[in-house]
Formats: sequence, structure tokens, C-alpha cells
Amino acid sequence: MKTILTILFIGCLAQLCPAQTINNDQENEIRITTGRRTGCFGSGMCTITKIDENNRQGQANAILITKKDGSSLLRVYRDRISKRQETNLLGTTITAHNKNSLVFVMEEALPLSSEIKNMTSNLSSRQIQVLPVGNYETIITEKYINIILVN
Repeated sequence: MKTILTILFIGCLAQLCPAQTINNDQENEIRITTGRRTGCFGSGMCTITKIDENNRQGQANAILITKKDGSSLLRVYRDRISKRQETNLLGTTITAHNKNSLVFVMEEALPLSSEIKNMTSNLSSRQIQVLPVGNYETIITEKYINIILVN
């Protein structure tokens, strides 16, 4: 009986272990500004700047999350940006009717600093030096605008 219980316990433990993975995502606080990069007007992102932990000039309004698989996600805190900035990011105001169909559109390529480039992926072959023109998959929740940068 004791042997059967031990085998069952080890079997159950083996089933639980894969579900209890350690979160290896890397998160960096950043500040984004919106608007067309040239003069920061229109739609798109103007700058992406890492928040210096020693000299916190300006509040972080987003985080750059680098996943273990090399993908990265820009998570913008909706409560830390204005409605105008939200509209600049997505081209329109977020509503209950359109939030599942909106995408982030980068109208002009945005060169990234080496510091930000290194944060775009933990795999050097997937790091991006420029945020290219294009449409980016976007997931909008009540708290966040999640923009997939590296898939």
C-alpha cells in the first residue's frame, strides 16, 4: 500500500511540475511619447526611453517585456497616458465596440537606442535596431494596451 501511494504521489508531482514554470520574462520600465516622430504630431510613436532607476526623470508609462522565447511586448498603462496619447497610438479613441479590432500602426520607422534594442529580445538574432513601419498586433484590456513588437 505504501508503495502504491508513493508511486501515485510521484506521478501527481510530475504532472504538476510542468505547470509550475518559473517566469523568466524580463521587464524594463520605459517612457513612450506619441505622435509622428518628425516633430511628434499625428499618429505613431515618437520616442521610447528607458527609465533610469537612479535618476527617475518622468514617470514610466509602459514596460517592455522580453519573453523567454525571444518575443517582446510593449505594455502601455492606459491610466498613465492621456486620451490624446491613446488616440495617437491607435489612430482613434478606444471604445467597447472597436477595442478588439484596433491595431498599432507605425507610420514612420523609429530608430532605437542600443539600450532599447538590447531589450527587444533576449536573442541577439531577434533584436530590432529600428521599429519598422507597419501594423502591430494589439491586445487592449481595461488597464493596458499590449503591442507585440517581436513575435
